[in-house]
Parts: sequence; structure tokens; C-alpha cells
Amino acid sequence: MTKIYKSHSFKGGLEFQHIKFATLQPPWSRGQLNFDGRYTSIVNVGDGTTGIAQLLLVPGPASVPNGIDNFGGVDDVRISNMANTDDGRNYYGVYFQDDWKVISKLTLNLGLRWDFFGQVEENFGAQANFIPGAPGSGAQYLIPVGRKNSPLSGGPDQPNGFTSLAKKDGINIVYSNNPALGVSQKTNFAPRVGLAYQLSPKLVVRAGFGMFYGGFENRGYSPNLGENYPFQFDFHLFNPDPHTPLIYSDGNLATLERGFLDIPLDPATVNAHGLALRGIQYNYISPYTMGFNLMSQYELTNNDTVSLGYVGSQARHLEIFPGSNQISQILPVGLKSANYIPFPDFNQGSSYAATEGNSAYNAALINYEHRFREGLSILGNYTYSKVLTTARDLLNGNIGGWQAPYLPGFGIQRDRTLADFDVRNIVHFSGTYELPLGKGKHWSNTSGGWMNAVVGGWAMNYILTLQDGQPFSVGCKQGTT
Repeated sequence: MTKIYKSHSFKGGLEFQHIKFATLQPPWSRGQLNFDGRYTSIVNVGDGTTGIAQLLLVPGPASVPNGIDNFGGVDDVRISNMANTDDGRNYYGVYFQDDWKVISKLTLNLGLRWDFFGQVEENFGAQANFIPGAPGSGAQYLIPVGRKNSPLSGGPDQPNGFTSLAKKDGINIVYSNNPALGVSQKTNFAPRVGLAYQLSPKLVVRAGFGMFYGGFENRGYSPNLGENYPFQFDFHLFNPDPHTPLIYSDGNLATLERGFLDIPLDPATVNAHGLALRGIQYNYISPYTMGFNLMSQYELTNNDTVSLGYVGSQARHLEIFPGSNQISQILPVGLKSANYIPFPDFNQGSSYAATEGNSAYNAALINYEHRFREGLSILGNYTYSKVLTTARDLLNGNIGGWQAPYLPGFGIQRDRTLADFDVRNIVHFSGTYELPLGKGKHWSNTSGGWMNAVVGGWAMNYILTLQDGQPFSVGCKQGTT
């Protein structure tokens, strides 16, 4: 919708999207048995070169006096069932904008946008949401009330069933009337302001500020709530230490010969020990970016212009994956962290999405453009910038994770660092050269018709980029928090 009135140009509109996406992506549909050499290499020293030996050996006692028992077998087991999720969500947007020619030298762009990003709902209610909190008081496992009849393992005859272990670890199972199992933010108002002012016939100043909400994160399938028990679920079982074999809940040793016979995948009979509980922040705050810039452009000559400027952005409530069921204290090296997690009967570090990240980008830049004769032009620019963040690219980040996201007084803010896409210095040279061929050019300037169509109108483009490298993380093999 557009209306022009005197020096104003008004624009407004509505937008609605109903987004559907079905996914069949079990993490370990065929199962996975790992032989990492934990039993056959030096104790507490990671060495995968002996994994083949561990594969061939069956767990047993040491063959020498004072030796270490258990020198074979599986040390890590992963398996999941098969289930399809049929997801959907709604988006609503409203915007209004006014391009106002205040005076001949000043133009203002004023706008306001409102966005609403609905939470994902599974078409058949086949999803669940784990809300972390203090055991016994704040931790909840939400299931849509429409799936109240879906079978759950547990009870007096199943001490390792889901309901039994949830009660033991202080997780309250709640059947929710909210099918999305989460609440979206409704106050996503985003103002935008821009101006262009001609200070002199050769000097123009431009500035702008805008807020932009982005509630559609390309996060992949891992944090999808449809991948939760009792619909889609997976197990990750691992050995407690290099001296102890991995033993299933039925008492059998994890060996290649037994495969996955000891892990039931029927929801009503599932042994929930080691079950992964995925979650997404219940009161979901929409991520947003505040962008701002100030640029000046000056005409040195009829063929030369130079621009100086500053560009910046501040991002808030970026989605991150800190994980759930993590330790919240510093442990001495050598202690097993699984013994200090808040919900010891469930998987440590399961996927959990929260809008707690932030970032800041600041850059100074200079551009120079010169137009030569005979169709040759050159553009050069230099940018000095810096990006700091507590978040990372959800699908392609190579900066390491957080040291202690749940450690009181530390959290993710103490890991605010250079982003993995930070490039401090960048220089670009580019331009265009119109080849001197064809009508009106140096060669074949009298050609016409088909000849000019063949040889005329050609141009060459060129570009050169010089830039600094990108940062990387040096990891620590021993995790203590």
C-alpha cells in the first residue's frame, strides 16, 4: 500500500506466513558402538590407536599381577528410534514507512515494523519440552495435554522407567494446554530512522538507525522438540571410567556380540537411564539487531569521490546452545563430571536452546572512486572492524564452546570473545574497463548492425581482496567445569 501526499511518500503493509516442515532424522537410527581405546591405552590418556584391539577383546580381568581389569568391550553406545515430526509455525508482520522530503537538501526515512514469530507446533502434538531448573522445584517436562494417553515407562515394576527416574531426579511431568510448549514475545516493535543531508554541492551526509527482529533461526533439527521421549528419543551410554566396563541396566556387558539387544525402544518399556531430554527456552525472547551508520561522501573532482564512515551493530538475545543437565562447579582434573550433574539419571549436555547471546560489531571505513577516460574506473576501500560475541554460528562455528555456562558468577558472558568471522583489516580494489571495440570506440568505431552487436559493448570487471586471518580457539582436553 502506497500513498504520496505533498512531500511525503507513505508505505504500509501486512505479512502472514504459515510455515510447514516435516522431518525424519533420527540421530542414530542404526545405532553406534564406539571403541575409542579407553580400555586398551594408558589410563586417563586419550589414544585412539588401540581401538582395534579394544574391539577384538572381551571385557575381562587383567592377565598380569596388579594389572587393570576390563581391557575390552564397548565404551560408548548410541541408538535412537524412528519417528517423523510434522511441524508448523505462524508469522505475522505489520509495517509503516514515510519517506519525507523535508527541504531540498534534507530527506528523512521514518518507519516502524512489528513482528510476531509463533513457536513451533507439532501437527499431532508429538513433542515435549524439558525446562531446566532446580531439582524438585523448577525442573519440568512438558507434554501437550492432547497426548496424555501416550504410554510412558515407569512405575513400581519399572524403577528405571521414565516416570520413576523423573520423580527420583526431581523433574515434574506436566501436561500443558499450550500445544507449542512455549510462549513467543509480543512486543517486537522495530523503529527505523534514516536521513540524507546535502551540506554543500559536493558534500553529502547520510545516517541511519534500525532495529530488526529475527525469530527464524536456522538451527537445524537437533533442538527440535519432536525429538523428545516418548515420540523420538535416543540414548547415549558411556563407561563411567577406564577401569569399569559399560553395563546395561539389565546387567549385561556392552559388547559387539550383544549389539543393541539390551536397549528396549518401546516407549512403554524404555529404560530411561541416559535418556536425552531436549529443551527450548519457554518464554522465548525474539533475537534482534540494532544497526546504525554515519557516512559522508565528498566529490573531490568531477571524476573523484571519497567516502568516510562508521558502521556498527548490536545484537541481543541471540539463540545459543548451552546444553542442559550440566555441572555448575569447578572440579579437580580426574573427577567424572557425570557424578555432579543435577539430573544424574539422564544424559549430560542434552540440547537446550536459549536466547542469551549477544554480539557487537564496529567498523570504520573509507572508500575512494576514480573514473578514468576511455571507460576505465577504479574503486578502493579499506575497513577496520571488530566483532565481539558470546554466541556463534549455530551450524558452522569453529570458535570453541563456553567454559562454564552454569558456573555462578561466570556464565557465558565471561566467554565474550572475538567472533569466528571477525576479520580486523580488509582492503578491496575493484573496477570496470569497457573494451575499446565497437561503435564510438577506438577500434571498429564505424561498425554497425550485426558486427557492432558482436564486437561492441564488452567490458571487463576485476576485484582484489586482501584481508587478515580469522581467529580460532585452542581447546582444553580436560574438562573441569
